[in-house]
Amino acid sequence: MQKTMKVAIISLLLTILSACGSTDEVRLKEGEFQALVSDRFQSPRLVPVDLPANIRSQLYLDTPFIHFDQNGERVSFSLKGRFDVDLAGALLTEPAPVTLTGTARLVFIPSEQAIFLDDISIKSAELDLGLDAIQPLFGGGLASLIGNRLDPFYLVSIPETSAIGRLMQKGEVSMVIMDGELTLRQKQGSA
Repeated sequence: MQKTMKVAIISLLLTILSACGSTDEVRLKEGEFQALVSDRFQSPRLVPVDLPANIRSQLYLDTPFIHFDQNGERVSFSLKGRFDVDLAGALLTEPAPVTLTGTARLVFIPSEQAIFLDDISIKSAELDLGLDAIQPLFGGGLASLIGNRLDPFYLVSIPETSAIGRLMQKGEVSMVIMDGELTLRQKQGSA
């Protein structure tokens, strides 16, 4: 029932966005943008991460939560998922829950009809692998290793028939977040 309701809300949101008469400007509140991300993010997203001492690991990331808590081009985000570690093909850990929080610049790329997180700064990486022998290898650098591997991070594709998609088809898009609302406009001289 809840999934059916969510699909109906997302469909309604996309219909409203595609029915907007003007494609010169698109405005989205944080909740509307999050609904778009929740609907279109392909989860879980596998991200390999190379650690020191030739240890390989994988992140399996669930749908990110995007927060418009700053004015400008940056957003805060929270990514939950699972993290596992292997050494020479032998799994050293069961997938452990991980929560990444940070900030990033929100980027709209018309040529790919997609939205990315760029210039990612990981503020915290909450992870407990339960292996005291491996933990020192990560030190405080796990957050930066993950941040470097994620940057840039493909967020979602945008349907060409939506208001955002039509705006992106015209060329470069400028964006600004002000008071919890994202405003997208055609960049001057890019038409």
